[in-house]
Amino acid sequence: MLMEEYLARFVPLIKPSKGFKELKSLIIDTGLCCGCGTCVAFCSRIKMFDLPELVEACTLEQGSIKCSEEGTCYDNCPFITAEFLSYEPLGEYKKIVAARAKASEILANAQDGGVATALAIFALENNYVDAIVGVGRDEEWRARAITAKSREEVLSMVGTKYSKTPVVEEFGRVIKEEKLKKLMVIGLGCQINGIRNLQKNLLKDLVDVILIGLFCFENFPYECLREKIKEEFNLSMSEIVKVDITKGKFIVKTKSGEILKKPVKVFDPCVNDACNFCTNFSSVFSDLSVGSIGSEQGWTTVIVRTERGEKLLEEAEKAGYIEISENVDVKSIEYVAGLKRKKNAATVEKRKEEGLFIPGE
Repeated sequence: MLMEEYLARFVPLIKPSKGFKELKSLIIDTGLCCGCGTCVAFCSRIKMFDLPELVEACTLEQGSIKCSEEGTCYDNCPFITAEFLSYEPLGEYKKIVAARAKASEILANAQDGGVATALAIFALENNYVDAIVGVGRDEEWRARAITAKSREEVLSMVGTKYSKTPVVEEFGRVIKEEKLKKLMVIGLGCQINGIRNLQKNLLKDLVDVILIGLFCFENFPYECLREKIKEEFNLSMSEIVKVDITKGKFIVKTKSGEILKKPVKVFDPCVNDACNFCTNFSSVFSDLSVGSIGSEQGWTTVIVRTERGEKLLEEAEKAGYIEISENVDVKSIEYVAGLKRKKNAATVEKRKEEGLFIPGE
C-alpha cells in the first residue's frame, strides 16, 4: 500500500503537502523559475544548480511534519504567491527622487549614480546592519551571490550583471551559518519578493532586514548571455568592463574603451517565461527601489516606499554619502513599467494556448 493511501485511510487529518513536487510541476518545469533561490534558502533537501533540484526525498510528500502549510519552498515562491500582480506599476510609495553617491571611488565604476552601493556602505559603517547580501562577479562576468562586511567588499558588488543569481539562497545561508540578524539585501524584484514572503511566513521578527530593490525589465541565464555576446559583438566576457540596457539597446563597454550597441531584442531567446510574466519592474516590495530610468545620466532614481527606507536615505544624505535631487521624470518610469505589463499579457496568452500554469488564475 502506498504511504499516501495509508495516511489517507488511518490518519485523515494528515495529508501530503504540495511541496517541491508541485513547485517543480507548476513553476520549474514550465519556465517560470526566476532563479531567486527562495525555495533553497531554508531547505537542506533542495540544491540550486541551473535550476533548483531535490537532492533528498521530501518528507512532506508522505504527510510528515510540515515546515509550513504546503512546504517552505512552495509557500514562499514569488511566482506561486504572485502578489506582484495586484500592485500598480510603481507600487505604493512615499516619494520619488534622484540621487547619486558623492564618493569618487563609487562613481568611477557605478552603473548609474551608485546609490545602492553608497547606501550599503553607509549602513555598514554606521551599524545599521552587520552585512550586505548582493551580487558580485568574476572576470568572466559569472555572477554569484556574496555577503559583504567591509567597504572594499561592498565595492566589489558595483554594477549590474544581468544574469540570474540566487541571492535569497545566500540570504538564508548567512542567517543559518553565520547567525547574522541585521542585514541589507540588494536584489531584483523577484528576490525581494521571496524575502518578504520568508519574513511573513517563516522568519517573522527574528531577522532585521533592509531591502534595496533594483529596477529590472529582464534577466538572462549566464551561458545564453555569454553565447549571444560572442555572436552579436564577437567578444569574450573577459573583454567587457560594463554592460547596460537602456532605450531598447544592449550596450557593452570594452576594456579598450569601445562602446558597442545592439537592439536588446536580439537577446529575447535568452529570456524565460519568468521574466516575461513578471510585472514587478520597480521592485514594489522593497524599502527603497533604485534604477536609472527617470533620472539624468549619472544619477539614480530612488522610489521611497517605507519609513525605514526614507530614514536611511535622509541619514545617508546628512552624513555626506549621497546627494539628492527632485529632478525625476516619473512618466518615463511608468512607461517602462507599462511595457513590462504588456509582456505579461502576451505571456499569459501564450501559456494559455500551451496549457501551462498561470500564476494568479
